Amino acid sequence: MTQLLAGNPEVQAAYTDAEKRDLEWRHRRFLEDQQIYRDAARDEGIAIGRAEGRAEADAEIVRNMKNAGFDNAMIAELTGLSLAEIERLN
Repeated sequence: MTQLLAGNPEVQAAYTDAEKRDLEWRHRRFLEDQQIYRDAARDEGIAIGRAEGRAEADAEIVRNMKNAGFDNAMIAELTGLSLAEIERLN
């Protein structure tokens, strides 16, 4: 291969261009993969934040209903939370 490249500048240029195209393709693919990982991490963070916010809101609702005199069964019926969740939120 080196003899072919050394004796023919057109073949050498084409071979070098193919290497460059391959490296550019690999680099673009790497950057695309990194963007996919960042997007997935952001989406996961948003989902975790929403779940935490929802849990805090549920806890506040349960506390307010308990303070208003509702029992756990009534709270479960009105909120859709299970009795175990209500006990955990106390």
